[in-house]
Amino acid sequence: MTAQGPLAGLRVLDFSRLLPGPFCSLILADLGADVIKVEDLASGDYLRWMPPLAGEVNVGFAWLNRGKRSVCLQLRHPDGRVAARRLASGADILIESFRPGVMDSMGLGYDTLAVPNPRLIYSSITGYGQSGPLSQRAGHDINYLARSGAASVTGTRDGTPVPSGLQVADLGGGALLAAVGILAALNQRARTGRGARVDTSMTDGAMALLALQGAEALFTGASPAPGGGLLSGSVPCYRYYRCADGQFVAVGALEPKFWERLCAALELPELCGDGLAQGPRRAEVEAALEARFASRPRAEWLAVLEAVDCCVDPVLGLAEAFDSPHAHARGMRVEIPHGAETLVQAGNPVRVNGWQPTPSSAPERGSHTREVLREAGYSEEEVDGLLGEQVVA
Repeated sequence: MTAQGPLAGLRVLDFSRLLPGPFCSLILADLGADVIKVEDLASGDYLRWMPPLAGEVNVGFAWLNRGKRSVCLQLRHPDGRVAARRLASGADILIESFRPGVMDSMGLGYDTLAVPNPRLIYSSITGYGQSGPLSQRAGHDINYLARSGAASVTGTRDGTPVPSGLQVADLGGGALLAAVGILAALNQRARTGRGARVDTSMTDGAMALLALQGAEALFTGASPAPGGGLLSGSVPCYRYYRCADGQFVAVGALEPKFWERLCAALELPELCGDGLAQGPRRAEVEAALEARFASRPRAEWLAVLEAVDCCVDPVLGLAEAFDSPHAHARGMRVEIPHGAETLVQAGNPVRVNGWQPTPSSAPERGSHTREVLREAGYSEEEVDGLLGEQVVA
């Protein structure tokens, strides 16, 4: 294992709030970067105060912002903007998620900050990107999935779209792809010595994730309906089935060998050739599997299928998933100190030479303001003056 994380030595300024930007900077923090979360004096990151709370902090905020430092700056005040620019002059990476033009209006746009710091990598995560007719439009994950076409293939067989339980556009299309862009820009900087502007649109990202569905629709001219795609419920071998106790199993037996093994284990050998059945035959096959799985509780079926290599797994609740032996073995359940409490969170999923960070809690708002400003060259007297004028907190 390396002594330090693979991104040790990199400093990140994160001006973002809520979910996509903080998740992006969490990835960088978990890999060893020094992430400084910049919050305003009024309320800070809105997520801090939303329930459910552990003490006075939202548990999701505690997860997304672990291992970071926090400074509070009044960006509406000229001296607050000066402080932000001084911090940016020593940063490697800046992350922001305001609408296009907001950072420019405060004198914190890329073109301004790149003059004193040409090595700066400036990452903007927005709903619709820095350009285009929708660039100024407000939105959330459900809007980006709708605009990208992703919502049209996620839903029930009657054609009704269903909101995703996981924020796919925010996290997959936004945070993860922004992290990819940042890492690409770091590699480019290593070759050229210059930073870059990274423009990540969550709608663009969601469209890019539609590799199979999008390719089919653009080739055939017909979009798969909700529940009508190969991987969204249109075939018996790839869907969820309810067991006798109301619990579900996930069947992903797409390949004939897995489907045949499953049919043998279920004592339904007559269905061995019907994993991809359509039309009336699909309804017959699904009804047979539904009846068979409904005849026993989930635990009994798992005992039967445990030794059968057929791509069947339990649909776990979140508490079950985080307490599973595999999650423990992979280090995906970590316990983070949080005041008098201990919070369970997901660990770092990216292993580079086995690197795992030492768990640490999310910062209190402004708890590192003095420390970070001193690192930026402010004297103790100057920091005291800014605190007294409520430019920082």
